[in-house]
Amino acid sequence: IYRRLYGVMRELSRSPDRVNARIWDLLWDVTSDPTPAGEAEGLHPAVRKALEIISRELSEPLSIRTLAEETGVSDGYLSRLFQSAFGESTLAYVRRQRLERAAHLLQRSTLPIKAVAHSVGIPDLQHFNKAIRDRYGVSPREMRAQVP
Repeated sequence: IYRRLYGVMRELSRSPDRVNARIWDLLWDVTSDPTPAGEAEGLHPAVRKALEIISRELSEPLSIRTLAEETGVSDGYLSRLFQSAFGESTLAYVRRQRLERAAHLLQRSTLPIKAVAHSVGIPDLQHFNKAIRDRYGVSPREMRAQVP
C-alpha cells in the first residue's frame, strides 16, 4: 500500500483530479476488505489472489482471462470458483465491486462524477450513469444529493 501511495504522490503534479481519485481508491483499499472477516481463509488460493488483483486494479480493464492467468488457473475453473464462493460470476463480482466503490465515492467525496466513473473503471459516463441507476434506482447526481 505504501508503494502505491508513493506512486500516487509522484503523479501529484501531473493531474490533480486523477491523483484525488487515486487517493480515494487507496483509502477504500485500506478501510475495506473484499470478503467478510474470517471468510477469506476458506477461499481457494486462486480466488484470494483474484480478489487482491480486483481490489488493486479495479480502475483498470479486467478480464477473466487475465485474472485466470495471474492466478494460475483456467478461465472456466476461476469462474466456477467464484460462482461457488460468491454465488455470482467473476464479472458480476467485479461489476458489483465497481458500483459499490462508486457509491462510496459519490456519497463521501467531492470528486466530479466523471472522475468517480473513471476511478472505478467505467470511463464511459453514459454507461456509468445507467449502471448506477440500474443498481441503486437513482442517478449518480441524485445519489450524491441524498447524502445529508
